[in-house]
Amino acid sequence: MDKSNSSQLQETSDTKIQKVQHSPDQEEISKKDESKVQDDPVEGIQEHGSISENINIIRKLQFGRYEIETTFSSAYPEMDDKVPNIYVCEFCLKYMYLRTSYSYHLSDCKIRRPPGSLVYRKDDIHIYEVDGNKELLYCQFLCLMSKLFLENKETLYTPNLFLFYILCLKDKDGEHLVGYFSREKKSTPNINLNCIVVLPPYMRRGYGKLLIDLSYEISRKEGVIGGPKKPLSEVARLCYLSYWGHNLLELLRRHSSPALIAIEQLSETTGFLKKDIMLTLKFMKIATYYKDGCTMCTTPSIIENRRRLVKFKKPRLIIYRNCLAWKTTTAEE
Repeated sequence: MDKSNSSQLQETSDTKIQKVQHSPDQEEISKKDESKVQDDPVEGIQEHGSISENINIIRKLQFGRYEIETTFSSAYPEMDDKVPNIYVCEFCLKYMYLRTSYSYHLSDCKIRRPPGSLVYRKDDIHIYEVDGNKELLYCQFLCLMSKLFLENKETLYTPNLFLFYILCLKDKDGEHLVGYFSREKKSTPNINLNCIVVLPPYMRRGYGKLLIDLSYEISRKEGVIGGPKKPLSEVARLCYLSYWGHNLLELLRRHSSPALIAIEQLSETTGFLKKDIMLTLKFMKIATYYKDGCTMCTTPSIIENRRRLVKFKKPRLIIYRNCLAWKTTTAEE
């Protein structure tokens, strides 16, 4: 996960969220032009130059019942008439530049869930694994929308190289996209997450850490020790440190002699990379670093003190292993 703005992990972003506010239609754009860019959105981007050259500033995204202020410049293909808003179907992710087109599409669209395989189901939380090669158009649409909140462009032009784990909330109307993380299919084994996004309306509800938890559960099923691609943004780094810290403190709390436990043992038990564990121990100020390693310097009382800190509190949501249907063959088929 490349270094980016705080929007990279939207769970802790302060992007303003507003309920839908109807406004007059923008200037009429030909349906012919709209349909053209829908056929191959990535080709449309390339025809209009790189993202840095794109001056089509989209300020608001209409997504389901939410009107969301954007953070980064648009990666959507430019239209002849510049428009400040874009409308995206929350089920198929098709995008439109006119509210009238959007309203017509909503009345006609029959899709109510992401494509791919359902790999996790717990109450109203459903997570799908989507192969970017098999569902290329859907994943292109997903990456285009995410670019409004994410500086990372890694998946934008090559979604076929990634698997996407898409988190949805299910209700009577369908399965509403909350966020996702991507994972390169042929990356080094110890990278279990390339990019993570939680949409602003769902921030601060624990969904980011839930996706992080899933990335580690998949690594455990694969029998590998892993972690996110680096460098991390500052917000993503703090979120991971909170997640790592809570899990390490719980493990140390149960150990009879926490000061004597080895980093290798912590890594094997948690599935976290040793360098991530060492970084977290230093962040929690319960380890002293030397040139050739580190020494734990903690006691049960220090551990309890750290556990009471808000930043190391128990995650609101976790992955229940009995609800996880992911298999190694899922990603290989």
